Amino acid sequence: MSIYIMTHKKFEPFTNSTDYKTMLVGADFNKADRTYIKDNSFIGNISNKNASFCELTGAYWMWKQSNEEILGLVHYRRYFVNSNGDPVSLAEVENMLSNFDIILPEKVTTTFLGLPCSLKKHFKNGHGKEGLEAWEACKKVILKNNPDFADSFDKVENSSEGYFYNMCIMRKDRFDSYHKWLFDTLFEVEKMIDVTKYSKYNQRMFGFFSERLMNVWVTYHKLNVKELPINFSEPISYFKNLKLFLDRKFSR
Repeated sequence: MSIYIMTHKKFEPFTNSTDYKTMLVGADFNKADRTYIKDNSFIGNISNKNASFCELTGAYWMWKQSNEEILGLVHYRRYFVNSNGDPVSLAEVENMLSNFDIILPEKVTTTFLGLPCSLKKHFKNGHGKEGLEAWEACKKVILKNNPDFADSFDKVENSSEGYFYNMCIMRKDRFDSYHKWLFDTLFEVEKMIDVTKYSKYNQRMFGFFSERLMNVWVTYHKLNVKELPINFSEPISYFKNLKLFLDRKFSR
């Protein structure tokens, strides 16, 4: 049982627990720390897709390479915490998963100008026409391949709250089931849109969109979710966030 920390750079560990293992994503091009587990360490990896798939190249490694009974995915600067504010341990995880199907971050309300808005509108506001193109392409793929997901997709895209960050903890069989569905979907969408023509920010589109797809999958399967708070191990820079917002707007 392990929780994998996804990173693209060397960082100060937030825990010394052996429950946590660090994975370098985008290792085909990233030489940040060669002592970390690397997402390109097996034949058939998708490390070279990291620019558009983000932490999902690490999730793909976990799906294909890990045989552990319980798997978790967090980030070098975002991780699940317990009631004491400490990184959640696998002993705590085991106890939670005896009563719940999956552990996810606490739900977030999506807003526009301070008012709740649908996930679809929130995605369009954040990613513009490129985001809307990706949204519609993904919906088309899901409705073609999984028509029984239609009601769940509609429910999610019209909801004003959801689970984000591509963080999760679940048993291996459920982890595999989700990621097979996720990658089958995203690889087909990848054939329909050309993210290399998107703005620099939106070239990470598959990473962004997969956050919303977790909600579709959880809704369809009616999973019993244990929500946990998350901690940000790096200070939030409001200036950086403002600059990112302006960069996204003007890059369109």
